[in-house]
Amino acid sequence: MSFEEFPLTEELQRLEGADNLQKIQKYYQPYDDVSDFGLGVYRVVLDECGLPKDMKLAYANEYLHRTYVMRDAQSYSDFLGKSYMEIAQGTSLRWLDIAYRAAWLGRVIHDNIYAAVVNKFVKYTAKRAFAPGYVLFTVSFIEENPALEENVQRTWKTDDAIVNVARILRMPEQMEHNIDNALAEIARLLHPSNLYIVEHKEVRSCAYEWAAPGAEPVKHTIGRISVPLVHSAWTKFTDKGAGAFLKDVRVLKEFSEELYYYYADRGVHSLIVAPYYYRGAIRGTLLAENPQPDADIDAVRLMETISFFFGEELRAGVLIQQLDYANRHDSLTGIYNRNAMEKDLELYSQSDIALGVAYIDLNGMKQINDHGGHAAGDRALCIVAGLLEKVFGKSSVYRIGGDEFLVLQRGIDKDSFTEALASLHAQAEKLQVSLAVGGHFVEHSTNLRQEMKLADKAMYEDKRRYYKRLGIER
Repeated sequence: MSFEEFPLTEELQRLEGADNLQKIQKYYQPYDDVSDFGLGVYRVVLDECGLPKDMKLAYANEYLHRTYVMRDAQSYSDFLGKSYMEIAQGTSLRWLDIAYRAAWLGRVIHDNIYAAVVNKFVKYTAKRAFAPGYVLFTVSFIEENPALEENVQRTWKTDDAIVNVARILRMPEQMEHNIDNALAEIARLLHPSNLYIVEHKEVRSCAYEWAAPGAEPVKHTIGRISVPLVHSAWTKFTDKGAGAFLKDVRVLKEFSEELYYYYADRGVHSLIVAPYYYRGAIRGTLLAENPQPDADIDAVRLMETISFFFGEELRAGVLIQQLDYANRHDSLTGIYNRNAMEKDLELYSQSDIALGVAYIDLNGMKQINDHGGHAAGDRALCIVAGLLEKVFGKSSVYRIGGDEFLVLQRGIDKDSFTEALASLHAQAEKLQVSLAVGGHFVEHSTNLRQEMKLADKAMYEDKRRYYKRLGIER
């Protein structure tokens, strides 16, 4: 039987859901003594995000555990059910990625790779075993072919580097931290003087950068080159979606002396360029200056693949920022909204700080809408928001209802807060805006919500006086 033709029998299919090592051993027992290929079954373990974190050996025939698993003198039973990450320390994480794609995504994968465990090249097949979450590996040695081995090893090492950098980018850390670590890992393989990501907006800016010791950072100079010029250059020297290794930057001189001298004056003699795209347009570039890549790494393929990942991370980061902004800001006035207020109240209540608290309500909102329409009402609300920002600062002002606003001002003493309230009344009068205002100074924010009721009560008293002056009972 060919190692690529291992059948999925009905008997094995009935094992679905089984997690019993003895039962699995029994079903695969007929393949214990196969002598021309190795056969092994692993259970792929996922983390809380549904990503592969480990795999555990469920079965290995004699050929496999003698050739691959049994590197030490331990017995075969010692390895059953044990963690691959512990047993195979120092080996490639790509095996885990292959196992995940076969076991959980149902892929059937055939390839030739370099197996560091045995220091030989092998051909393998990976496919789902008897149930989702289990992978069946079959492997055999490749006859020696130096040219093939060199090419396969280079592909393997590059793929392994790509997988490793991708894992770094998906770590449960802040995006900025992950990108910095990913750049450091790429620099370890390519040995550049500078490695950085440039975002192509109205002005080019260096979003993230790794610099070798003694190298001059590029973030203060990269904006000198115009975005249209760079777009034209990288479109010329790269195929769309691909990278390019400019082994001599003098090739840039014929295209643009400005671009050439920007690099040449900084001592850059070679450059790897890997643009990333969004909706058909270049949105940024990953660049490595003066790279000296390891011989067994395909530097251009590494850069162009990781550039795509970086582009997705940065785009996702911008989207998250936009969503976070929308979640915390009022769409009409641009000031903080009730969501932001609730989060800040929780934070201040857990602290012990002094705060100036004020409730503000726009008087006569109904009359404004009735006489000038809702557009007039919107303009009035924006005027009030702008006035509150001017008096108390942008970080202290919230719109918490239709015509209701709240001020939570930190870093101010009682006298200064009282002066700010007086200033609010005076400036509102100049703008011919009628406000009901209730203020209260909180000495200790641990009881903030309770003390805020005093400011709320004062605001309603002020509003009652306003309507009383108009002869309206409320």
